[in-house]
Amino acid sequence: MPRLFQPFRRLEADFIKVKGARVDLAELRAAIETLLPRDTYQIVIRAGETGRHTVNAFVQEQFAPAEDKLRAIVLGTVELRLDDVQFCTDAEMQQRLYGGGGWKPRWLINE
Repeated sequence: MPRLFQPFRRLEADFIKVKGARVDLAELRAAIETLLPRDTYQIVIRAGETGRHTVNAFVQEQFAPAEDKLRAIVLGTVELRLDDVQFCTDAEMQQRLYGGGGWKPRWLINE
């Protein structure tokens, strides 16, 4: 009889494949939120035509001093290197997170 262990994850919704590695989104979000509060960041993952993924972060400008720590957390947690970290104002961040409509913030965009 199989045993179930917590935390429970949905394979489709809680994992993505980036640069050949399986990324646990819940683990990534929990690690980032040890440094940055909710609604102050957005991670954008895009697959290029060559199949190479780019991983970019958008962060509110008041957290600019934490850029190196953010890069280290993402690399240490899910073994992804951030290609770019861009800083934006509070209004720009709110537009990025909630501008697509809906009440849930889009903290991760995977295209």
